Amino acid sequence: MKKHRMQIFALFFSYILFFAQGIGCKTITYNLIDDSIDQYNKEAFVHEKTAFDPTRSLQKKSYPLITAFPELSNSLKMVEICDCPTPIQPLVHLEKELGAEQKSLQIYVKNDGFSNQELYGGNKVRKLELLFAQALHSGKNNILISGTVGSHSAAASAIYAKKLGLVPEIHLAPQIPSKRVRSNILALSRIISQPLESNSEEIEKTKSPIGSIVYHPSLFSAFQGIAWKAITTKDIFICPPGATSKLSTIAYINAMFELEQDIRMGKLPAVPKKIFVSAGSGGTFIGMYIGLQIIPIFHDTQLIAVSAGSKRPTGQYVKHFRDVVQYLRRLTNNRFPKINVSAQEIDRVLDRGFTGELYGKITPKSQKAKDIVVKDNLELELTYTAKTMARLIQDAKNYQSTIDSKNEIWVFWNTHSVETDMVHALHDPVINEQDKSKLRKIFNTKELERYDLND
Repeated sequence: MKKHRMQIFALFFSYILFFAQGIGCKTITYNLIDDSIDQYNKEAFVHEKTAFDPTRSLQKKSYPLITAFPELSNSLKMVEICDCPTPIQPLVHLEKELGAEQKSLQIYVKNDGFSNQELYGGNKVRKLELLFAQALHSGKNNILISGTVGSHSAAASAIYAKKLGLVPEIHLAPQIPSKRVRSNILALSRIISQPLESNSEEIEKTKSPIGSIVYHPSLFSAFQGIAWKAITTKDIFICPPGATSKLSTIAYINAMFELEQDIRMGKLPAVPKKIFVSAGSGGTFIGMYIGLQIIPIFHDTQLIAVSAGSKRPTGQYVKHFRDVVQYLRRLTNNRFPKINVSAQEIDRVLDRGFTGELYGKITPKSQKAKDIVVKDNLELELTYTAKTMARLIQDAKNYQSTIDSKNEIWVFWNTHSVETDMVHALHDPVINEQDKSKLRKIFNTKELERYDLND
């Protein structure tokens, strides 16, 4: 009877989310999801550390944020998986292609593709340092990960969950088929097939399964499946969509302090006038935007966050900004600045109109941008980063310098993983017998055909 009531509640909750989205109340939908996950995971780092907890306090070397706010070293924990600081390099070939030298324009990349040079890089690694520390500190061994079938966030989260001894259960929703989506599906199935890595004797004794993937044929069924799992499982940690929470967004506030440090060390010749970054769940660009507000040298720096067409509402980004600031003020005894943001300010930062396409749809401009920067050994993907680079290229073509103007610095913040040996192996396009066996357990015949997985 109890199980039956929980099923009804899970169905009712998913109907509320789906209905709210269907009638155009996307802000309500996203805020409800964010708040529900936040409450389910509970407050981070409030309990005593367990004997098998591998987390550690923040260190100044990798977290320059705590130089400004030392209280955070006592209230936050991390797992060290990020190779920080990430490198900065000039995009020399791109500058030549755009005639940037004649315009007194210099273009650099802050390459978070190198955030982990052994396993899987990209912007999620910074976030997962905090987010998975929260999971491990809470003593939960199982982690629920969600996303579309082409989600790099799901892949990165699954890899590091396995690495840290967490057992991932991945819930996937449909996406427009493409080569990239096919590649990501193969990567996810191969990640799940790998043994669980852990130094925790406690986890080893449980003989936990290595993980699982559940494919949902619609967004509604994904809502329902995730809600049911959360309601019926006590020892699971929910990784929020895009690995974005008020906790994990702190990682990109810290990243802006890292960029300030880069500038002071001469890795950039001057403070950038523009920073271009991709926008999805919002944790990356919201964290960076908060950093811009509180670090004096970035007073005149413009942040341009290019949407990939995910259709997240402005109201959700505004609420997230405010939640993060409020959280940090509480952690620092109100020493963190009391800053706010309006919907109009977020809309000025966020470029929704440039791509104007469905999420996951490849555009000619993004394909061209991807091809151009290959000469600078910068590998982009077509859902997020290539679209952001296409916006930078457009701005550069329209840029006009004055006679007495100094060199203007622009930074492209790369959020896509570089091609590590691990990434290369995971995305191998050849489907072997083990792959076939795993894929048939996840997808039906029609779905295998849709995503071109019948090789």
